[in-house]
Amino acid sequence: MIQVFRAEGDRVHRVAKVVAPKQQRLQAAEANLEHEMHVLQVKRDELDDVTNKLKLLNDDLQVKLTHKKVPFAIFWRQTLISLHKNTILRGKVIRVSVCTDLFFNFNSD
Repeated sequence: MIQVFRAEGDRVHRVAKVVAPKQQRLQAAEANLEHEMHVLQVKRDELDDVTNKLKLLNDDLQVKLTHKKVPFAIFWRQTLISLHKNTILRGKVIRVSVCTDLFFNFNSD
């Protein structure tokens, strides 16, 4: 009977030896996931801020376009200078998308 308990204890010990490192790795991975999810939420909040600023700029642009007709080339240059001065929109991709949007808005009339 004692040998049965000893054999059972040995099995439990062997299983615990195998499972313990995996549990530690799981805990480390879960902690890493929690950190990365926090970073992701911060980036999502920043993206929401930029999206809201871009929407305000687009709304302001629409108001300016309806109140004042400016030659296209002059308005284009002024818009690019304004976008370059404002730190809201840095990066060629955003500028290209805004310029493309402006181009199609002007040509849709």
